[in-house]
Amino acid sequence: MIEASSYPSLKPNISRALFHFVMSACFLIGTALFGAAQKVSAEDIRHVKLMEQPTEQALLSLAEQFDVQIMFDPALVRARQSRPLSGRMTLTSAAGYLLKGASLRLQKVSRGVFVVIRPPPARREKPMKKIKIRPVFASEIFSENVIEEIEVVGSQIKGAKIAGALPVTLVSVNEIEATGASSFEELLGNIPQAGLSGFNSTAELSNDTRGDIASINLRTLGADSTLVLLNGRRMVSHPQTQVFGGVPIQFVNMNAIPVSGINHIEILRDGAAALYGSDAVAGVINAVLDQDHDGFSFEVRRADVFKSRMKEDLLALRGSQRLFEARGKVTLVASYFKGLGLDASERPQSADADKRFLLDPNDPFYNHPRLRNNSSFGPYGEFIAGHPDNSSDRIQGQAVLSDDGLQLLSSSGRFHLQPAGVFAFPSQTGYAFSPSLELDDGRSGATDLETGNALDLGAGKVINPLQYNMNQFRRLIPDIKRLNFMVRYDHKISDDLSFFGDIVYYKSKAYKFFGPPVLSTSNNFTVPASYTFNPFGPLLSASGEENPYRLTGFDIPEEGLDLQIKHYRFLNLGPRWIDVDQTQSRYLGGFAGKYKSWDWETAFAYSKAYAIDKGLLISRSQLYRSVMEGGEKGFNFFAGPTLDQTIQSQAFGVEVVRESENTLKTWDFRFSTPSLYEFPGGGSAAVALGLEWREETIFDNRDQRLDGSITFTNPVTGEFFNSDIMGVSHTPDMEASRKVYSLYGELLLPLFRSQQKVQAFDLQIASRYEHYSDINHSVLKPRLSATWVLNEWMTVRSAWSQGFRAPNLVQVNQPEFSRFTNFQVDYARCSAVGDCDNRAITSLISGNSSLRPETNTNISIGVVLTPQLLEGLTLTIDYWQIRQKGSVGTLTRNDQIALDEYLRRTSNSFNSAVIRADVTESDRLAFSESGIDPFGEIIYVNETFLNLQTRQVSGVDMNLVYQFPEQDWGKLIVKFNAAYLDKFIQDPFPELVPLTGDQIALDNLGDDSYGDLLRIESRPRLRFNASMLWRKEKWSASLNMRFVGSVEDRDIQVQTDQGSPLYFQVDPWFTVNGLVDYEWQEKEVRVRLGMKNIFDKAPPLFDNSAGYNAGTHSIRGRELYVSLKKFF
Repeated sequence: MIEASSYPSLKPNISRALFHFVMSACFLIGTALFGAAQKVSAEDIRHVKLMEQPTEQALLSLAEQFDVQIMFDPALVRARQSRPLSGRMTLTSAAGYLLKGASLRLQKVSRGVFVVIRPPPARREKPMKKIKIRPVFASEIFSENVIEEIEVVGSQIKGAKIAGALPVTLVSVNEIEATGASSFEELLGNIPQAGLSGFNSTAELSNDTRGDIASINLRTLGADSTLVLLNGRRMVSHPQTQVFGGVPIQFVNMNAIPVSGINHIEILRDGAAALYGSDAVAGVINAVLDQDHDGFSFEVRRADVFKSRMKEDLLALRGSQRLFEARGKVTLVASYFKGLGLDASERPQSADADKRFLLDPNDPFYNHPRLRNNSSFGPYGEFIAGHPDNSSDRIQGQAVLSDDGLQLLSSSGRFHLQPAGVFAFPSQTGYAFSPSLELDDGRSGATDLETGNALDLGAGKVINPLQYNMNQFRRLIPDIKRLNFMVRYDHKISDDLSFFGDIVYYKSKAYKFFGPPVLSTSNNFTVPASYTFNPFGPLLSASGEENPYRLTGFDIPEEGLDLQIKHYRFLNLGPRWIDVDQTQSRYLGGFAGKYKSWDWETAFAYSKAYAIDKGLLISRSQLYRSVMEGGEKGFNFFAGPTLDQTIQSQAFGVEVVRESENTLKTWDFRFSTPSLYEFPGGGSAAVALGLEWREETIFDNRDQRLDGSITFTNPVTGEFFNSDIMGVSHTPDMEASRKVYSLYGELLLPLFRSQQKVQAFDLQIASRYEHYSDINHSVLKPRLSATWVLNEWMTVRSAWSQGFRAPNLVQVNQPEFSRFTNFQVDYARCSAVGDCDNRAITSLISGNSSLRPETNTNISIGVVLTPQLLEGLTLTIDYWQIRQKGSVGTLTRNDQIALDEYLRRTSNSFNSAVIRADVTESDRLAFSESGIDPFGEIIYVNETFLNLQTRQVSGVDMNLVYQFPEQDWGKLIVKFNAAYLDKFIQDPFPELVPLTGDQIALDNLGDDSYGDLLRIESRPRLRFNASMLWRKEKWSASLNMRFVGSVEDRDIQVQTDQGSPLYFQVDPWFTVNGLVDYEWQEKEVRVRLGMKNIFDKAPPLFDNSAGYNAGTHSIRGRELYVSLKKFF
């Protein structure tokens, strides 16, 4: 057994992070000074636009924009200069921004009249009494009226007047809370622009990325096409990669971001490589943690999922303390989450992997064979008896007849076990092997009333009891423990210089399990005739006595027959368990300052992500040793599922470990000014310049039984396996690094201003240069965007940009590894001689150091409407289009084999990437009547990563925000965010273009890989999220609605009466979440009661063993939660 201790330690040194966490928490609790803060009145939100000007003039302009009077003593603001301000906000928050740092505040005197005052100093008559600084309540930020300087993702210019000019979605803390999400994985489902989450916590297979993970996939272009920022800076990738769509993908684990600590999320729905660099193809998501919290809060939350064991507990803490006469501020955000997972047996939809009978009997897809997702790997097994075939390293089977001529085994020596007395059809000729088992010829996996293994349950329900329900022992959603915290320190050294630094830390543990291990078709396990329990063993045992396990009355050779075993599941070993531990940390420090009108900032960050994945699997070598050296104490493959062989199974069940680490070092220096040059017509040109350096490393340490250190050669056939783990492909260790050097520039030009400054035309120009050390390649990409303010209520915006995405470290540096499938048709042999059975075929895949960055062109045009007739309404509509070229891909195993068939059939040539065995006598016999020159079986297929694909995607986004005027019944805000996918066309690889005009080849390729992929599996045409937030005095409530449109599963089809295909429809899905809050402001306590999926809407049926698409839907069901939050 491989122990974790046998690996070189990659665990990050977290003692310093934990020290900071504990000390900061103790410091906040023990030394915080608290004081009373007056409640901010609820005010209307308006769009504010203020240029850089004296504060006196800025206050007068602000009063004009809000139609109020602001009175102040000019001496209070004399010589103060206010920076530009643009965005939707309240009067209080806008005035707070203008008066920031002046110890002044705005106070309401009467309706429509406000005054700027300097608050009196704190009284000192009672110096021993602590002053309470109460944080702002939810009711006070209901209108988002507490803000700092507007810095939205989409521009590198600090203080730039860019708000409204970019297609940016801001998700507020109120909207996040309305979803009830306890993790980023849950939250992602409520972002319509986020497509399939291909990496999530439901993953099970050994080469998958498993554990507490979630990925963001804007525009459904892939998890590696969205740049993820935390507090404005790039996050480190998850340390483990996974082959997705034929290529290994690196992605950011979104669950490393604490949902309970987020202030807001910014989503730039446009290409931004010219601004932020590689990966920003589909857009940028920036999670901003709460850095402005004053005081201290503590929250406890409990959630229960109906009709299941699933429960969740959350503890969340936020706090801050000002130090050194308010020049310094330390902020803490922390949370601890513990959740029990969901078992497949707890949901009717997932309890049985066979989904054929979940549909209405009148549905055309009722009883469709493709919905039968049970496994052919059961506890009975399938066998081939014969002798080694030296040409193929396999067993050449032979028939076995009884003394009276009854055929016991098929002509190829194939047979299986089955429970006695189960099958009653005339074709079943099972031999009574034991009181509870029969031995029968042929395969175990087929279900056929006439010739196979089937039971007719009536009502058209035909099942095969030999097939295994994989969901019998399966945890769909894992048990998870998760710790997140951030400690940040800001210190104002002088008026023009400040220091900032933070530590962000994440730790998780995930546990789940699924079906017991198997002997698969491609992992043949062969034992010699001398195997103790072999019913076709030698006449005499090793001791010279008569073999008691050999069948009598059959023409078995005296020396016996060797056995090849497959389709066997080790029930006695128990479910395959998965235990994944992860940590992720970031240490950042930097300085920011101001020189005249220029702002500058520099920072260095070191990030590390670490994961150790452990799981239960079977060692080939230890299995063979246990079987052959154990004698009658060894494992018995012919005992059926009734005999307890737990002790024997423990001899070959091993813990397989994968240990991975990624690091990211970044340094940047950026400087900008919002007032480079004052244009004669009004408005200032703004500019930003910057340089960045980053170093990425990756180290993937596979188990010694997988990386080639421990291999297995079968003593009977001589077949060599470079992986000692049954059912898992060989993957070597991998280590790589790269350095990236970047320069960027951005310019904002106010080209036109009307005399009333109502109309305006602005231009944004940006460009970025990056150089990659590992591929020795450079890119330079531009961006151009324009904003045209037509009047006070209508703005038109558009953008054109070129972007890029560099090939990741794995795609460039991965040593050759193998992957296999049990379900691949050899199309060439199928076409030539009708040999269309599924085969176990291996692919050999390797990286490519000649890869170049893929390129993309993005175009968007939109309109922003704020009609004066309906004050409080903002509507944005944006059309976008992305065209990618040179995406990293590979001609997959199926593509290569389809190409080989096409070439052999049409041009008498072949595909050199498909490696075949030499022609055997059986091949010549099979081809003898075809008139085609014979060719051998496929040994393996070569796959290499290439810059191949071209993709065109387009759609429309719509955002609506309406704040109703405050009434006696309270205040209401309605928000609506929709993503409409109009086109998703993926061109075939150049090598496959000729095949698209050939119907046979096109059928082999399948119709869900190329062409128009809209509404196929994970690409619905429409997704939207809507929320309603209501507030009246101490009460507040919200509703959140989520919609996912319908798609087609083209793997399942029936023919209509007209002969055209009818594809299986995955229905649309609509869920509703809700919550109610009550606040005791005098006690500074908030109680929340919420429910997710109020109507308990199950996800639509999908063709997989779980019965739903975990990347787009959730199977959790109705969930009730309650939380208590205390402010100090």
